[in-house]
Amino acid sequence: MSQYPPAYRGLTDAFLDALDQLVAAPEGGWWRDVLAHPDLILAVRSESLNVYHRGASLFRIDFSHGRPTPVTHVKYLVRQRQTLIRLAETGAFVLDPAHALWSTYAGPETLAEMIRAARRLVGPEKTGVHALVQASSNVVDVEIALEGEYGPDLETEAAAAALDPTTAPAADEDVADTAVAGVMGKAKPTRSSGSRQDRIDVASLEERGHPKQAWLVFHEAKHYDNAELKADPKRRPKIANQVARYTNSIRGNAGGLHYSYPHVCRALVRLDTLRRTVRSHHPAWADRVQPELDPLIRDVADGTRDLKIETQPRLVVFGFDADQRDGAWAATSARLTQLGLRVYAIGNPQGLKQSAAFRRPAVVPLTTPEELAAEKQKAAPPLSVIPLPPGGPANPCLYFMPGKGEVLPVYLCNPTQAPLVGVSVTCGSPTNLDFAPVTTAPAGADGTVAPGIGVLVDQYGLMWDGDALVLYEVAITDAKGQVQRSRALIDKGGPLGDWLALKALSPAS
Repeated sequence: MSQYPPAYRGLTDAFLDALDQLVAAPEGGWWRDVLAHPDLILAVRSESLNVYHRGASLFRIDFSHGRPTPVTHVKYLVRQRQTLIRLAETGAFVLDPAHALWSTYAGPETLAEMIRAARRLVGPEKTGVHALVQASSNVVDVEIALEGEYGPDLETEAAAAALDPTTAPAADEDVADTAVAGVMGKAKPTRSSGSRQDRIDVASLEERGHPKQAWLVFHEAKHYDNAELKADPKRRPKIANQVARYTNSIRGNAGGLHYSYPHVCRALVRLDTLRRTVRSHHPAWADRVQPELDPLIRDVADGTRDLKIETQPRLVVFGFDADQRDGAWAATSARLTQLGLRVYAIGNPQGLKQSAAFRRPAVVPLTTPEELAAEKQKAAPPLSVIPLPPGGPANPCLYFMPGKGEVLPVYLCNPTQAPLVGVSVTCGSPTNLDFAPVTTAPAGADGTVAPGIGVLVDQYGLMWDGDALVLYEVAITDAKGQVQRSRALIDKGGPLGDWLALKALSPAS
């Protein structure tokens, strides 16, 4: 029997038993309505549950003093009726609170109005993700909060909820999650100046041909109109840096995820049994077929399959028509794929009975360190010299060659009419010397960069260099024999474009 929830996700047997008993209790009408409703998603937290509709958390169910305790946000209790309110001469609104808010849970009608209130507050992106999740039986979690890449310290949502238990710090969620992914056994951290919380849309399970394994895969879903998908050809789209950051967060929390999600699967199996029991006695389900839980969830729950963690999230894009698919989206998709993102695109997510959005793709991506190392050995190294790419600055500059996945070859380019001589490049981090030790190397075989070419000076790793500020300093000897120095600084998350201009330094620098 599980006496304590895991560090990140999971419910104790005592909590699950109490949820079982609540179904038959007089005060459990709201819980029976939640279980019977076909369009709500249950998400397992750390000794709590969230009840979602289109990304809005209608209830957070805690376990307090041996009893399930639901909380909700007051905005979901606003009655969805058109009522005119008179403004009195005193400036007061003539308002009857009983007609404006639900003060008592009155059965399915109250839940239905809470859902209608939520629908008024969410946009097309959350609506689309909800439809895809509902059509995917292998989804095990939504709205997944992870410790950020800038450090282990992070204010948990439970701490925020202690100030106001009906609110949450995240803009996309109204009732707080109660834990953030971390290493098992660590104390819940507090926020520091360098911390950040990542929130990934969906986690699912998939099978990859090994009968004893199941893979936990994360997905970031975007509507076609989301500006983060698009960027000028000279700049990296924001989604590329976002996925790189999420990958770092998943890697940093892999131990906690591996430990916690079997507990999540066990809770989902029990909740599915409870939900099916309620629905089997509900008149609305008399002529409907109940959805089946994916067998992978049961296999992970009972230990038949060992859980593996896929560290790079996939990008799911939806909400476009055929003309957009063959036009603007084709160019955007090619650009994102060139940057190393794993993209799955669908059109209209509404009305789907089944969806492959969160399923195993035709080509299984490499994931383990051994696979990545083997593939890196097989891959051809970047060219040491390239012709000058078009579109760069008129002065010596750095070029980050796109299309190489997680590693961007960095070239010092000479767009001038004269050779650069006595050239050396220093690369390091001013904020993290251990992470990116300073190195200096001559540019080219003899420190000369001919006109109209670029020479390889570094390889920038989005997954590791993106954790720190990275500083490049370039030294060039002029015709008078004097050394001219310049530098370029890359912020955390990677370069914003393919080109990076160099800033000249004064002699005092």
